[in-house]
Amino acid sequence: TKLLEVVANTETVLAIELMSAAQALDFIHPLKAGRGVEAAHAEVRRHLAFAEADRLFHNDIQTALNLVRRASLVTAAERESGKLS
Repeated sequence: TKLLEVVANTETVLAIELMSAAQALDFIHPLKAGRGVEAAHAEVRRHLAFAEADRLFHNDIQTALNLVRRASLVTAAERESGKLS
């Protein structure tokens, strides 16, 4: 149905945004984000390596999509900073 297609597309956009945000956080080193963001970033990096150069990102997007669907980033952030509302 149309709704499921919209949800799937939104999840894919979130996965790509997640990859972009993780890459951006790597560029601000040695500055740090908040504890929850740093924990979520570490969780991303456990599954996705820093992109040193341009390459095919299909597999990375699928991995990021799984992270979005499992909500493991929320769990990692909550471990560090407490329950998120």
